[in-house]
Amino acid sequence: MDTDAFREPQNSFRPSPFWAWNDMLADEELRRQVREMKKQGFGGYFMHSRVGLLTPYLSEEWMDRVAATLEEGKKLGMETWLYDEDKWPSGAAGGLVTAENEAFRAKYLLKIDIKVEEVGRYLADRDVVGVFKMFMQDGKPERYERVAGAEAADVRGVCDARLVAFKMMSQAPSAWYNHATYADLLNPEAVRQFLAITHERYESRFGAEFGAHLPGIFTDEPQFIGSEPNAMPWTTGFDHYFCELEGYELADVLPSLFYPCGDHHAIKYAYFKALTKRFIAAFSQPVFEFCERNGLQYTGHYFEEDSMYRQATSIGAAMPHYAYMHIPGIDHLCRQLTIPTDNADDRTSVQTPTPLTMKQVSSVAHQYGRKRVLSEIFGVSGHSMTFEDQKWLADYNFVLGITFLCQHLVLYAMTGDRKRDYPPTISYHQPYWDSYRIMNDYFARASWVCAQGEYMADTLVLHPIGSLWATFEKKHRFHIGHYDRLLIELTVHLLSCQVAFDFGDEIIMEHNAAIKEEVDGTAMMAVASAGKYKVVVVPPSLTWSENTVNLLERFADKGGKVVFVGDKPTHIDGRENAGRWKNLERLQNVYSVDAGCSGELKRILSGLLHREVKVEGLDGSETKDVYVHGRRDRHEYYYFVANTSKETAAQIRILLPTAGKLKRLDLFTGDMTDVCAAACPYGLEIDTFLATCGSIVYYVDASASFVPAEPVNWIAEYSIDLSPNWTFKRTHKNVLTLDYCRYSVDREAWSEEVPVWKIRRKMRQESGFGEYDGVQPWVVERNGVQQGEPRALQLSFQFRCKSEGQAVHIVIEQAHNWRLAINGHTVDTVTDEYYWDKQFGLIDISAYIRQGTNDILLACDYRYGIEIEDIYIVGDFGVVPTGGRSYALSDEPCGLTNGSWVGQGYPFYSGNIVYRNTVLLPELKDRRAILRLNDPKGTLFKVKVNQGSEQLLISRPWEIDITPFCITGDNTIEIEVVSSLRNTFGPLHHAFFNPVWCGPEAFEGEWNQVIYYQLEDYGLMDGATVIVKCPDSERL
Repeated sequence: MDTDAFREPQNSFRPSPFWAWNDMLADEELRRQVREMKKQGFGGYFMHSRVGLLTPYLSEEWMDRVAATLEEGKKLGMETWLYDEDKWPSGAAGGLVTAENEAFRAKYLLKIDIKVEEVGRYLADRDVVGVFKMFMQDGKPERYERVAGAEAADVRGVCDARLVAFKMMSQAPSAWYNHATYADLLNPEAVRQFLAITHERYESRFGAEFGAHLPGIFTDEPQFIGSEPNAMPWTTGFDHYFCELEGYELADVLPSLFYPCGDHHAIKYAYFKALTKRFIAAFSQPVFEFCERNGLQYTGHYFEEDSMYRQATSIGAAMPHYAYMHIPGIDHLCRQLTIPTDNADDRTSVQTPTPLTMKQVSSVAHQYGRKRVLSEIFGVSGHSMTFEDQKWLADYNFVLGITFLCQHLVLYAMTGDRKRDYPPTISYHQPYWDSYRIMNDYFARASWVCAQGEYMADTLVLHPIGSLWATFEKKHRFHIGHYDRLLIELTVHLLSCQVAFDFGDEIIMEHNAAIKEEVDGTAMMAVASAGKYKVVVVPPSLTWSENTVNLLERFADKGGKVVFVGDKPTHIDGRENAGRWKNLERLQNVYSVDAGCSGELKRILSGLLHREVKVEGLDGSETKDVYVHGRRDRHEYYYFVANTSKETAAQIRILLPTAGKLKRLDLFTGDMTDVCAAACPYGLEIDTFLATCGSIVYYVDASASFVPAEPVNWIAEYSIDLSPNWTFKRTHKNVLTLDYCRYSVDREAWSEEVPVWKIRRKMRQESGFGEYDGVQPWVVERNGVQQGEPRALQLSFQFRCKSEGQAVHIVIEQAHNWRLAINGHTVDTVTDEYYWDKQFGLIDISAYIRQGTNDILLACDYRYGIEIEDIYIVGDFGVVPTGGRSYALSDEPCGLTNGSWVGQGYPFYSGNIVYRNTVLLPELKDRRAILRLNDPKGTLFKVKVNQGSEQLLISRPWEIDITPFCITGDNTIEIEVVSSLRNTFGPLHHAFFNPVWCGPEAFEGEWNQVIYYQLEDYGLMDGATVIVKCPDSERL
């Protein structure tokens, strides 16, 4: 093992975040932010055009900014990654692909009910693919006939008959695509235009740099459209493409795509398979080949990967596309791991990735021998996301095969809508930014571990998306159907039993799978260049392809083991063929397990798979939440063990099937330590504790002998609760957020007090700027803003002050655009000082503040580009409630007590607080002193004892060994609670407190906002305790 590589992983293992380029970019600021990211342990960054960009996209000015950034990255040894789109999804080049060529607009097939008298018009329409008579029985379609001429279309007098046309439609222009449309990525010519506009432009300027420092390009959510009701994905010439693949005219059977009639299982199966292949041929393969020719690594992720239903309507199937990515990747949104909801309207439990998402992508990476597997992670989780949250989500990705994190996101600027761009921002704006290196070091070491050698998996689970295709029915976007649910259940069960497996995709296996025989005669299912499996699991399913059935028959005949789980297939290529499946089931090496018999499945696999890792409770009970990722590099073995539960700790016994020298790898420090374990017939037996969100990495060198570590069991001898009263120090200015005000437009009467977001929305609409909502500012500026005379806008804020003499400042976004008066005194808004963001002007107003009510008047000549935003009073004061949603400035408290600081003078504070206390300790001798925080609330916690070295706590059990710093007598303990931007920037009024999906819509809207403030608790909720432990042998 290369211990230096583990302690200090190279950049290819370090995270590279989305870096939101979202303003008028300046070389000096770009370079500064690159240096900041280097300092915090990032290995690189993806230069991502985002909402708010003012620098013209792909212009020479843009390319100059890329050049400056690349130059700074090269100086620091960082990876500078390209991103292939203006915002997302990839393929339209910010609308440039479709703006001048309507043929390149995204297409879909629309089902339209028509009347008899309309038939002639529809038959004459070149975009109509077919017109049909539908014959109904009890309101359901029973059969159909294609209409060739108007005279054959008369259904009058025919009971329960109707006419339906299927027409190819083009997507309408949208502000999101800068008043153009998305591109038709099923059209090879449209994709060639996208490559010419984007990739070739980068190649002409930076081709010589492609490689080490400019390693690759990110694609973000490429897709086809047609997920709407009564629509299906389509493109020009698709019927001809389908006929070449399948040998019959799709135009003759179109109703079977929409209705369960005709040979619909086979037709839908063939349609979605053809659709997937067309998308690969038109988009994925050409992009991959361009990157391959030019020394770029193609990475990113496709749209809607997290359920089979959503894949079908957006990309066909995810896994075949990954075969054309040098660094295949996925998107893990939200702060949860739960299974998607069936309720499309429930935004509190919107879908997030299940294990399917990670297992799909890592399976293809394992089969093609690709070490880097990307996850875009942490997006839409909100500012209140903690370091423990990040560790928990990242561990879940690592244990499922991810090796490269792309954090969402680092904001270049926070002004206006930019600050609401799917937080959190992990950037210099956050109070935890200076501590973020510990997370990147952790992530880098975890990535290094999970990329060593090869993944040890002997089981292949066939991916049943073909059964979803064959039984497809139009539902809402968040639908999780029968086969989705069964596959998720099986996947979770296998992971819970620590069965190492990969998925096998039928399209990949069509030309990249074979039956091979090992030296010892064992039959192996080989997939691509690196996948080799002894056991094939057939999950609940209806149909598989002819090629897959042939492989299964030959595999079983050669001695390979096949296990059917749950619903057995009865179809081949969507057509009934139960007899052939029955014959396969009768073969000697084929096993069957009924649905729900998880214990029986575990027993069968345990008999077929020797030397798998085993995890169980100390009493032999099952441990459903503990997953294991095992890797082998010749004689060296790595085991990443993760507790995926956020609620339950695990006291477990781990049986490693390998004997040898055993070490534990500390991902936070890079240290390697001995492990208390025992040799056993199975290999090594380890009893250990996994906290909630906990993880452990074990390393075994099988070429060296196992040497048991001397066991020492430390037992709590006594504990001392620290006083609930603390002295403290703020590290940042306190904050009072003012997000309600009155307004006057063009010197008309003043309004009632309303939320600032309502004024922002009203002014945009009434000034004619509503049509620009969603359009990038660089496009608006290029095309010219259609506006009349600037409007005179005044905003009147009020706040109360209960004391005098404090330092008080006001923070105003782009302050130079506003005229300011405090209690009638004109105050200059031109300033070089800033707070949080470099465009948030910081203005001293201490001289104008009075006891009682204070009036703030902001005025501007409102025009396009003026940001109407909350304002912030910051300084050295306390903030106390005065009734309703009102707060007042006050004297700061002399001390803090256990509990949230929100109710102790700091409700809107977005900084850190250092708590101080003392504890009297006797001479410890051979004892240990452990500091435990009791239900602390914060992003992370920094601990110092007697001015010793700072130690960081980021996850449960919130305990840290302070023995080296303790003295006999009084000991000073400092605990710095680190917060986030949450209580300053919100969302402050969302009805669901912290919505699972935290995007722009969480900050404003009529349906989801409440009047009162929803504030996150921060602080030492139940104080702290020192626990003195002694060796078990000394316990009386």
